Amino acid sequence: MIRPTLIHLCGIPGAGKTTYANALHKVRRDLACLQFDAVMEQLPGYQIDKSRLGLQQAFERWELQARVIGYELFHGLVSGGRDILFDHSASSRLHLDLIRDVQSKGYIVEMHYIECTPEEAIRRVKRRSSQRYTPEQLVYERHKLILELLPAYKELVDKFVTIVQPFSSTPDEFDLLKRTYRNAAAANNSAATTTSSSLSSEKPLDGSGNYV
Repeated sequence: MIRPTLIHLCGIPGAGKTTYANALHKVRRDLACLQFDAVMEQLPGYQIDKSRLGLQQAFERWELQARVIGYELFHGLVSGGRDILFDHSASSRLHLDLIRDVQSKGYIVEMHYIECTPEEAIRRVKRRSSQRYTPEQLVYERHKLILELLPAYKELVDKFVTIVQPFSSTPDEFDLLKRTYRNAAAANNSAATTTSSSLSSEKPLDGSGNYV
């Protein structure tokens, strides 16, 4: 019996998780890609408020609801035994429980850590500020939390891969990404690092098993 796979991304806002996720999804079309930002973008209320109130107020009003919906979608994908690509910061300790939960359901869990300094991430956040609101302080807070959690994640997941910046979407990158994925798939409880010079406090939502 082939076990389903969860690829859980990890990294601060602006690290390049979504760029990496989109590239990986082109390599692994079988993966159901879940991105909370994409969920929020599809909410009609968010789009109305973004036009009427601006990015910051729209984000503050709809980000929590997008998370609730996102975790419902996640649990639904797990219940269906789908292979999942989860584009998330993994900055909450509660994601250790989330990983243990899906492992208990038979999943193989990989974590792909997108390494990036807060300073570089903030530069990117500023460049995309007309499309997405991200508080700078959130970048530093999540960086600290992720660094604290990385040793536990490395011990827990079945495969751990570090993606070293810079990272972008070029043809050469897709070849590198394919090799990266094959290396990750061949590893067992090991840490792998990929480099390329040419590639560019949360809390439970409720008591129903959702995580932030």
